Amino acid sequence: MKNLFSKTMKQYVALLYAALVISVLFASCKKDNNRGTIPDLPQKITYTGSTDPLSEGRSDMQVYQTGNYTCFTRGSIYSLSNNTSWSSNTDVYNKQTGNWSRFGLSVKRDKYAAAAFNNKLLIAGGVNTNNTYSAVTDIFDLATGQATTTQLSQPRGFLAAAGAGNKILFAGGHLANNKVSARVDIYNTQTGQWTIDSLSLARSQLVAGVVGNKLVFAGGVAQNSNGEGYYSNRVDIYDVQTGQWTQATLSQPRITYYPTKVVTAGNKLLFIGGATTLNYETVDVFDAQTNQWTSINLTGNTIFYSIACTNGSHVFITSGSGITFYFTRLHIYNAQTGQVNSVPLPEPIRGLNMAAIENKVVIAAGFINNQITDKVFVYDIQTGLFDTTGFKLPQRKIDVTAASAGNKFLFAGGLIDEQPAGQPRRVENFKTVSVFELK
Repeated sequence: MKNLFSKTMKQYVALLYAALVISVLFASCKKDNNRGTIPDLPQKITYTGSTDPLSEGRSDMQVYQTGNYTCFTRGSIYSLSNNTSWSSNTDVYNKQTGNWSRFGLSVKRDKYAAAAFNNKLLIAGGVNTNNTYSAVTDIFDLATGQATTTQLSQPRGFLAAAGAGNKILFAGGHLANNKVSARVDIYNTQTGQWTIDSLSLARSQLVAGVVGNKLVFAGGVAQNSNGEGYYSNRVDIYDVQTGQWTQATLSQPRITYYPTKVVTAGNKLLFIGGATTLNYETVDVFDAQTNQWTSINLTGNTIFYSIACTNGSHVFITSGSGITFYFTRLHIYNAQTGQVNSVPLPEPIRGLNMAAIENKVVIAAGFINNQITDKVFVYDIQTGLFDTTGFKLPQRKIDVTAASAGNKFLFAGGLIDEQPAGQPRRVENFKTVSVFELK
């Protein structure tokens, strides 16, 4: 009887222990409204190395993403003669395979519009090398590697593009007769067919963003009846499902030239910087579910040349003070609650870039104390702290291009342009991509 009791007690204790383990494991997973069910474990960033996969060294590239593909287009190429040229190449990273590929424009040009959707990258319009306007549209099928060309209905540059559903829209632009355009060319990614529509107000240098099934074209340069240009706060919103347009108004005119950062998080679309006054402190927010506009006022924090990125649930915005373009703070906007938290950056910095994945924001490169740096800062959303000791880039540089792809942070290209005292000036455009991985 004693042995039976002892055996029963051992089984009971074992069951209690197993239940305790299960409850601890269950408790270690929590429901986060912004990120789903995730393990409550510390996330670690590792530096996985740097290679030179870019087709040519350049800085300030534009990033477009669709499916497994991250596309780095355009970019500035600097020289000792102070002549800046623009790249006509697109370098494509496949996050599934880790491989790189590249496309070249059929006609070299700048000031075009691009959009990536349904595994296609479209680059349309622009200004040719002889300063004429182009109607050429390059269509790159990122999955097959095929490249084809077609034409916009109207040659123009300084236009904007955005895509959702099965449509990519190319809106507005500047025409050869020094007029601005209201034309909208609509490309159907399934049929390959084009249709035409119009903005409510003709303008160029407008900015575009996507949230849900809505394509938003905001701001730009319009013209009065005398042909004189003025900065516009007009917004045209296209609903992909209904094909209908609505209009709205920004808190202040914004244009791409300065430039404006357009970032999507959840059902919110944020317009940051790009205003026509240097001390602008307001972010315009469009809610695609309610169709309402609100503003975030970052009082005392200039966002004229801000850098911004998102992890899907939060938007991260740099700000400074005055017109030195040195950033001193990082603002964290929660798209679900609408709340903003602000923290000081470890050091005043400009010429940086950053990317975010889940709880981590990685900030890299730039000027610190008027010196080009290789420093990397990692901000943790949960702790609210910066790690400033762990990583460095392989080169000191500014104006890198940042993107997140899967669990990887990519810092591509960049520039060094400096002349130490008593030494010749050094200019170098980097082909390097440095990769950090979140585990």
